Amino acid sequence: MHTYQITLKSQGKITQLPDSQKIFGAMIYLLANNLEEEKIDQFIQGVLDNKCIFMVSNLLPKDHPKKYFPVPHGDIENGKKEDYEKLKKKKFVPIQLMNKKISHITDFVKIQENQDAKYRISNEFFNVPGAKNDLFSIPIITPIIEVEENEKNVDYFSFYLAFDVENELTRKLLELLRKLRNDKEVFLHGQKASHGYNMYEIIGIVLKTDLPWDDSTCFLNLGMFLPNDEKIIDYEHSKLKLFTSERRPYEMRPGQGQFERDNNFLSFIEAGSIVKLNSIVKSLDEVKNGLRFIGKSIRSPYGGKRIVYGQSFLYPLKEEPKL
Repeated sequence: MHTYQITLKSQGKITQLPDSQKIFGAMIYLLANNLEEEKIDQFIQGVLDNKCIFMVSNLLPKDHPKKYFPVPHGDIENGKKEDYEKLKKKKFVPIQLMNKKISHITDFVKIQENQDAKYRISNEFFNVPGAKNDLFSIPIITPIIEVEENEKNVDYFSFYLAFDVENELTRKLLELLRKLRNDKEVFLHGQKASHGYNMYEIIGIVLKTDLPWDDSTCFLNLGMFLPNDEKIIDYEHSKLKLFTSERRPYEMRPGQGQFERDNNFLSFIEAGSIVKLNSIVKSLDEVKNGLRFIGKSIRSPYGGKRIVYGQSFLYPLKEEPKL
């Protein structure tokens, strides 16, 4: 398994952290400008047909050497209200501390919500001479690391990328990501990037060889996960949280038509879910076989070559986290 951690630095204010679908799209866009269209189409079809492992995580907070992962979903074993209250504000905790009780960990990332005031010259925006100017605000978030009541803002983030076969496309992708790093160009342009929000620059690419792929008892979902129809997941013992969100092409406005309104929403397994396999894996080959078919991507209802990418990064854990 080829596993990479790509580190990025935020270049401005943030309205939301990009998910795995957004990051996958950014990588395909990068390849589309540097590789033959036929090869990219073949790759996307291979992802749709589960012919390869290509897993991507959401963007996650980072504070070197600590890596912060989504707080696992599940029930607090002791049922204490005070532990539940402690857990509520913790959005991410260091993977290095995942073997401890999450509710007792004092090192975590919380999300602070705020408003960023903006001033708009309305006669230019609406092209109506004489229109009044107005003041408006944009909701922003600030990820904050809290360690024993000491706080600092998060500027660094990372995402994980894993694939089972190195080929021309994966080599080209890594080459292009390294070029962006060396040239100090923005890789991720998220929502409202034209206003200076949600822009990230790559500062590091590291090959990870220490993940316990062949010694895992479960997996922590780190992205937007669509389970496959194969009977691979042990649903009875997994801890899954379903999330429904609006997903529509950037250029499409809300309520553009009945078809669009009926197809804007998608349900997927949320980051932080604990996934267990039906069979006990004892080798890396068995892990790869399970991961190849455990998730899926689907064609977008809006046609074209768009896909909804649901093969999120499943991080292997030696033991199930305790809340």
